[in-house]
Amino acid sequence: MRKWTLAMMACALMWAGTAQPLPQAAAAESISATIGNQETAVARAKQLKLIPENAEITEAKRIVHPNDYWRIYFMMPELDTEGHPTETGEVDLRSSDGELLSYRHTKWPVDLNGWGPAQEAFDLAKEEVGRKEATEIAKTFLENQPWQLNAEWMEDSYPESEYTTRTDSKGVHKIRFDRSIDGIRLSQPSFSAFVDRISGEVVSYEMSWAKTDFAHPKSMLTASAAARLLVDHAQPNLTNPFGDQRLLGYEMASFYSLDATKGTFPANLNIPIPTDKVIGKPTITKAYARMLLLSMYDIELQYVVTEVSTETWKAEPFYRMVVRPEVPRFYTGQAPIIDARTGEWKDYVGESLQQSVPGPSKQVIDAVVSTSKIGYPAAVAVEGKFSSLAVSPVVRNGKMLVPAKEIAGAVKGNLVWEAKGRKLTVTKEGKKLVMTVGSNKAYLNGKAIILQSAAQVVKGKTYIPAEAFRQAFGIEIGWQSASRFYTIGLGGKSPALTELAWGELRWNAQLAWLKSRG
Repeated sequence: MRKWTLAMMACALMWAGTAQPLPQAAAAESISATIGNQETAVARAKQLKLIPENAEITEAKRIVHPNDYWRIYFMMPELDTEGHPTETGEVDLRSSDGELLSYRHTKWPVDLNGWGPAQEAFDLAKEEVGRKEATEIAKTFLENQPWQLNAEWMEDSYPESEYTTRTDSKGVHKIRFDRSIDGIRLSQPSFSAFVDRISGEVVSYEMSWAKTDFAHPKSMLTASAAARLLVDHAQPNLTNPFGDQRLLGYEMASFYSLDATKGTFPANLNIPIPTDKVIGKPTITKAYARMLLLSMYDIELQYVVTEVSTETWKAEPFYRMVVRPEVPRFYTGQAPIIDARTGEWKDYVGESLQQSVPGPSKQVIDAVVSTSKIGYPAAVAVEGKFSSLAVSPVVRNGKMLVPAKEIAGAVKGNLVWEAKGRKLTVTKEGKKLVMTVGSNKAYLNGKAIILQSAAQVVKGKTYIPAEAFRQAFGIEIGWQSASRFYTIGLGGKSPALTELAWGELRWNAQLAWLKSRG
């Protein structure tokens, strides 16, 4: 139980999220008062509403090295079922002026039954308070605390590993909040509330706050520039998970941190590249695995603590690429890997995932498959849905000719080639279109029609005019040159696509192309 409290106080990564910041708590009163003894130190802490009524002061001492400050320990008299105080805390105040330097406060439930590693799963049929309602309860609870802390709060919806929460009661929702400045979160543990699933009561909470100097640089990298640097920097590594030589996978780090002003990746704020010897030979290319793995990430501007002291912490802005909350994780928190022999998603012990990995975020899409970075020759979007294609269109006399076999397949038509007469026959839904290479006369169900251009053979591939599909089957075929996509509308014009939809199409086309090259 006590290890859990220490873990909350320790520096830990807090993932990105989209919740709006909570209203700012009441700021600490600006009173310049030298603290010279225990009585004035305790009085100052109580003035800031940091020590509960009836709390017992267990120790108040002055620390003069490396900085001069007072530390006050307190606890409430009520004990839990194991004989420990249910509520404890620690306050650090600067001796020269009484300014708050750090604050830690933990409250435990009296009844510890159901807390600890050995506990039964909660019966969801008994749940009266869902996570959404619990979050609102926790927000209100935090807003109503009397602590005079200079802080804004932002909900952290990113999950902790099952291993980290193994001693938490299954009968509560754990709701976490990070500090934030101007809507930018601080990637540091701050406040957690444990809300009972039946009663809705906040049965336990943990607070950790430190005076922090937040840097406000005059200029920073743009979000798009940072995203490009992050995805280029992130590279997969081959691994034998847990040293098991039977398993061979590609993995990537759980996060990457980019200095928002310098555009660098500080070694002390990034996970080092593994140097373990790997046994086995992959059959899946690194490029294909990398693109699959990149789909796991979000990119967010965060404040990261770069210096810790008893006086003031320092935090600087970093762009961080982190694993998204909806990505399934292993029990100990590791993100999925790509099987280097099959290309399948696996958990960290080589088992197939029970949940699917979501598609890539818009930030990653824009950075990886902008129109200037795609490598595939061409692809097809039928009614806005992706279909792979290996052949680009050709233009003759201002008219677009499309690859006959590929397009016929994309629209679920049947194509027959007669080499002797150099004739193509396309049938679809009871209609039959016959064309001859070099002739602009075609036959639809036996009736002659005149096309604006003729079918042609280019470098061994047969191409037919796009207009033939429109005249014969009512299928509109267009060409989006920037994304290298044929757009096909089965009932006329193709549906209009958003910028994000085009990005997702390019992503799927690039992924299919990389897979085919392996």
